[in-house]
Amino acid sequence: MKNQKYKNILLVILMAIGFASCSGGSTDKNGQDKEKSGKDETKKEKTDGLELTVEQMQTVGIITGPIAQKNLDSVIKANGQLAVPPQNKADVSILSGGIINHINVIEGQQVKRGQLLATIKNQDLIKIQQDYLAAKNNFTYVDAEYNRQKQLQAAGAGTGKSFQSSEATFNAERSRLTAYESQLSQLGISPGSIAGGKIVSQFPVLSPIGGTVGQITANTGAFVQPGTSIMEVVDNSKIHCDLTVFEKDLMHVKVGQKVSFQLTNQENQIITGTINGIN
Repeated sequence: MKNQKYKNILLVILMAIGFASCSGGSTDKNGQDKEKSGKDETKKEKTDGLELTVEQMQTVGIITGPIAQKNLDSVIKANGQLAVPPQNKADVSILSGGIINHINVIEGQQVKRGQLLATIKNQDLIKIQQDYLAAKNNFTYVDAEYNRQKQLQAAGAGTGKSFQSSEATFNAERSRLTAYESQLSQLGISPGSIAGGKIVSQFPVLSPIGGTVGQITANTGAFVQPGTSIMEVVDNSKIHCDLTVFEKDLMHVKVGQKVSFQLTNQENQIITGTINGIN
């Protein structure tokens, strides 16, 4: 009976050891399976990634660096139009009325300052030249008389009244002669050529600035009144763009900033510039 009891205890111990061995083997197997699965996932992750060597990065131009704080660019949209400063745009007007004898330029032609644009016939011009010649000849006599009275006054042989009279006449005739010369010069006529006996019946119209001839508003043979503009000349070398910016964007606009704009009549050509002023 006692031997039978020992046999039962030994059988229980052997069964417990067997179960423990099976459990341990299962645990080891599960651990190996998990480890193998983890290695497969790691290998899969490494397979899906992209690694570049230093030589490859230099070949394709990839540059790495530290993260830095920078302001992002913002775009402000605005509309406007091209314009030129007032000093670069001139209306060609005539000082004295007359008939247009000839127009020497066409629209779009490049001209220089002082270049002949047209000629105007004026019959009153002949009378101005005659009056100038008469005033010049009379001034010659008045000048001689003034110098004679001046010499007599210095020598104490003349009277003060005669000297004062000649002096007043001299100043008046000199002023009248200067006025005629100024009037002729404004019409583009040289007083020196008239003094030589060359009387002209027409005066030239000269370009006040250099640039491009704009719209011509008169024709040959037309009568134009004094002060009438017959054409315009524009110097496009100082052209600028006037842009209208909304008030909410005004604080983001500063002098010196770069601007890019497109011209609708130039196939949307992009032109860059710099902000010169803010009104």
